[in-house]
Amino acid sequence: EEWALDVIRHRGLPYVSTAPRDNAGADERYVGIDERAAARSAAAHVAGLGHRRVALLADSVLPDAPAGPLTVAGVDQVPHPTTRGRLAGFADAFAEVGVGWAELTVVNAPGNSRKAAAAAIAELFDQPAPPTAVLAGSDVLALGVLDALAARPAHDRPTVSVTGFDDVPEAAAAGLTTVRQPAEEKGRIAAELLLDPPADPAAGHVLLPTALVVRDSTGPVPRS
Repeated sequence: EEWALDVIRHRGLPYVSTAPRDNAGADERYVGIDERAAARSAAAHVAGLGHRRVALLADSVLPDAPAGPLTVAGVDQVPHPTTRGRLAGFADAFAEVGVGWAELTVVNAPGNSRKAAAAAIAELFDQPAPPTAVLAGSDVLALGVLDALAARPAHDRPTVSVTGFDDVPEAAAAGLTTVRQPAEEKGRIAAELLLDPPADPAAGHVLLPTALVVRDSTGPVPRS
């Protein structure tokens, strides 16, 4: 993303980013959400249900990382700003209940697809103590987790709470707990900022609200 913005800026082309950036200049325009706070709301919900053995699933966590669990020294090592923000929000909520970053299992999916998510998470469910909850960085990935669970024999299917992010149309049908963000409004405001830039640069920095949507895919931590 950064290299693309560098090219656009070098050519003097107008642009609006659809994700806030830590290093955005005062005259740059963007519209997005507070990724970290939004992700924290989902994780706080899961933590409040008693879950402490948790996996965080995202795509492209580290460059060229293989599918499956991986070691990440800290969330600041994650290069993609959206993925970094969501993982940081998840970690914030669990830190508040005494679960540190090193105690969370970070899982990499080599692409934002259901198939990639199912393949990346499957081995965790074969462990003696599988995670009781999986927090995914997108609804697509979360639906892949549900696919992986559904593919297991009923007698060997752990009870796992799953959350997503975005609230795509398929999320409601799957009963997926997720974070809803106003995607259509984001696109509309981005177009307005591009076609009719505000005179006040501060008005070109827009953060939109999100909402946690609780459905059937999350519940209390299962008893041993």
